[in-house]
Amino acid sequence: MLANRYRMIKKLGEGGFGQTFLAQDVQMPSQRTCVIKQLKPMTANPEIYQMIQERFQREATVLEKLGERSRQIPSLYAYFCENQEFFLIQEWIEGATLSDRIHAQTVLSAGAVREILLNLLPVLEFIHSQGIIHRDIKPDNIIIRQADQLPVLIDFGAVRETMGTVFNSKGHPTSSIVIGTPGYMPSEQAAGRPIASSDLYSLGLTAIYALTGKMPHEFITDPQTGEILWRNRAPDLSPEFADVLEKATRSHPRDRYSSAHQMLAALQGETLTQSIPPIQPISPLNAPTMAVSVPSVPPTVAPTGQPTIPATAQPFVQPTVPVTASPPSLSNDAAPPKSTTSLVLPSLILGGLVSAAILIGFVLTRSPASIGNLSSVPNPAPNPASPSPDQDSPSPDLPDSTPDPTSQTVDPIASPSPDPEIVASPEVVPPEPNRPIAQPISEELVLVSAAGDPVNIYAQPSTRSAAPHYGLEGDRVTALEQIQGEDGYTWYFVQFPSGADGWIRSDAVRSSQVPPPVPESPVSFPQTAQIIGQTSGSRVNVRSTPSTRANSPHYGLVGDRVTVLEQAQGDDGRTWYSVQFSSGATGWIREDFVELQ
Repeated sequence: MLANRYRMIKKLGEGGFGQTFLAQDVQMPSQRTCVIKQLKPMTANPEIYQMIQERFQREATVLEKLGERSRQIPSLYAYFCENQEFFLIQEWIEGATLSDRIHAQTVLSAGAVREILLNLLPVLEFIHSQGIIHRDIKPDNIIIRQADQLPVLIDFGAVRETMGTVFNSKGHPTSSIVIGTPGYMPSEQAAGRPIASSDLYSLGLTAIYALTGKMPHEFITDPQTGEILWRNRAPDLSPEFADVLEKATRSHPRDRYSSAHQMLAALQGETLTQSIPPIQPISPLNAPTMAVSVPSVPPTVAPTGQPTIPATAQPFVQPTVPVTASPPSLSNDAAPPKSTTSLVLPSLILGGLVSAAILIGFVLTRSPASIGNLSSVPNPAPNPASPSPDQDSPSPDLPDSTPDPTSQTVDPIASPSPDPEIVASPEVVPPEPNRPIAQPISEELVLVSAAGDPVNIYAQPSTRSAAPHYGLEGDRVTALEQIQGEDGYTWYFVQFPSGADGWIRSDAVRSSQVPPPVPESPVSFPQTAQIIGQTSGSRVNVRSTPSTRANSPHYGLVGDRVTVLEQAQGDDGRTWYSVQFSSGATGWIREDFVELQ
């Protein structure tokens, strides 16, 4: 019995930071089943323990808010500390993990996997909007709930990171471990810099596992790009769906979807092209007998992937013209038509009546007398806060202020007087202040940064705007525009070869015409060396090829001793060393992280 309230039923799992149990809450009338996570920090230092306790409370608050606002995240019932251990009491999700389902069925169909993604991506979009990154999405952490078959996301990585809190040499709290599962986490997460697209990478690999039954490490990688080669294991998958998964699992973040909303839109578009049936022509005998007017509004796509017609696009039936007609009766009591003229003539008469009714309705709704009786709706004023064309935005819907045709029926006998507040003049929006105009250019640039740190690519020419992408030193881009920023720097609108684009400041780029530094005199190899960096024990990526764009199958720690086997010039113009660790692992490290002995 824990805290005189929770009766343990069985152990569900055990990890590096604690254990998970299934329990009953005996103080609730229903004696509801719950999950207890018993967590133990890595340190017994009282000062560090106090800091961990404060962080644990903050993370528990976040979990509570997430569970309250999403049905696909377990609710947090309680949390407390006891005997220098931490406990989370969470909702028990009855169902099978995605791993269990795949083990039982070998693989899942493309339709089942697509449905899981369509239901999980909105959850990720919500989580990321709260500034939270899950960091451990994998088949074991997705439960298909038995009650409604919806996927539920469990086991957020932030709490485990809190349990691994230590102090670095400067006295700042840091994590001694990388949160995530090898194979399912991308290189930037392994380096301790997870972003929103890191979760999309893990979700994409989880979908590929569900489709193929193969773990990520079972696939081979392209030796030039480091991309996973998996499509031959799912030959029956539609090219559109495969393209979505392939983009989500690109090794470099700039080549992936920048948000869960963007991936969801791509998946819904792919589903739409697969599911919309061809439009069948209407035969004359089945044609509608009442005049309709359908505004030209593109269909939106529901979260389930099925197209829906907006309310404003429903057929508008003219209520003032109750014209009805039915096809000729073909019962045994009525004589069959003697010629096609008996069908054509009534149709022509009916068409004339309908056309006249439409014309009369149009004249009535446009006459001065009726205009004064209609409630006019001012045109919506432009919204300065609306996203610019270069930002990602959902498919366009009609604004809320668009007049609904069904609400503009006319009664020529009695019409209410116009509301003076409604027919008031539209609000006048003051013009925007003068801003510098971007100048079109065409110039090849190369990204530069300090010690290989990522270079932010901003949505607007300001460091206060969002940075949906980032590049690495040596990346080549094409500058299409330049503008003087409000911070006094020149900003360039650049485009990567992958198509990703955004704004970058002039101090983070150099001209591609600048020659690379002249390499130093040749050094004989092999030679002993040491990995260097600003902080002892920090991680340094070990690349598969001498390029920052290559994948990073290993990493070393600052202070590790290695053997340098050879050197080469990378595509960024820098010198790279092929190193070998005492364990036998090999790879390439850039010169500014290696000190020859």
